[in-house]
Amino acid sequence: MPHGDSESYSKHFGDTAELYQAALRAGKLAAWETDLVTRTRTWTQDAIDMLGLDVTPGIPIPMDTSNDLLDAMHPGDRHLLDVFHAQLLKKDEIEVSYRIQRPKLGTLYMTGRGRVLRRTAKGTPSRVVHIISDNTTEHENALHRQMLMRELSHRSKNQLTIISVMARQTGRNANSMEEFQHSFSERLGGLSRSIELLVAGDWQPTPLHALIRSQLESFAGSELERITLSGPEVRVAANIAQALGMSLHELATNAVKYGALSNDTGTVDISWQVRQDDEGAEYLSFKWQERGGPEVSASPRRGFGSVVLETMVASTMDTAPDYQLHPAGVCWQIDAPLNTAPDSQRTRQEPN
Repeated sequence: MPHGDSESYSKHFGDTAELYQAALRAGKLAAWETDLVTRTRTWTQDAIDMLGLDVTPGIPIPMDTSNDLLDAMHPGDRHLLDVFHAQLLKKDEIEVSYRIQRPKLGTLYMTGRGRVLRRTAKGTPSRVVHIISDNTTEHENALHRQMLMRELSHRSKNQLTIISVMARQTGRNANSMEEFQHSFSERLGGLSRSIELLVAGDWQPTPLHALIRSQLESFAGSELERITLSGPEVRVAANIAQALGMSLHELATNAVKYGALSNDTGTVDISWQVRQDDEGAEYLSFKWQERGGPEVSASPRRGFGSVVLETMVASTMDTAPDYQLHPAGVCWQIDAPLNTAPDSQRTRQEPN
């Protein structure tokens, strides 16, 4: 290297130690040295900060009197330190992974390498350098991806179960293939609207107003003007949103075919409120009330609508729906916990 280039290099990057430190910090790494002959560790400030140690950087610290690394390690991983030392007897470089316990930060996940820089005449490692990185974020992201895959698998199976029941029950009560295709398509549309709303919100609790309106959109027109909504702003969990969305679709479909929305004068009142019990648990009290429609009577056939409004809601929302066919019109009510277990923690019983 020409003299001028050397001076320029030194001016911009400083000495080797400074460049070494800058590279470690850029890579969010930390390093220290272990002398297995004198049994001492020499820490850098970056390693001290990463591991949360209370030692002085740059000064060899005897391991026999103060084993700071061992104290910092998670109790369940401390046995690995002897394993790492044993591996260094056989090879010059090892990969390491272990956990660190930080009082305020909790458990941190470390990954890195240990490399033998010098050995004694007998081949025993005398000087070892360690380079590690805090891999906690990557570890948590990996766990999150695993959780999402399990949740996706569960939800897919759950949707297929619902669609299977939907197809079987719709086919059982259809008088023709055309009737089956129409009813099945409409029900798939209702289920799809609920899922689209949940996906848009990343499967987080969904605004009840938005859920109701998404199910009533397919009935837009004069019928929609005769439906009133009354209730506070409230968000419902994904499992509640799906069951309630399917129920609203069935109720609206029946109201248009046979109930209050099948004539020119009937109305539907949808109301809800949130109440608390003595222990502070929140409950959603929801009511669908029809008025002014033709007189209704119970059907001798138990179709998919009945399965949704009674069995599926009961198992999913941990409630006993009150479904009554009054002369004045259908009345469907639930009083369900707002904090029921998510779908992945519940066991669904498939209706017959």
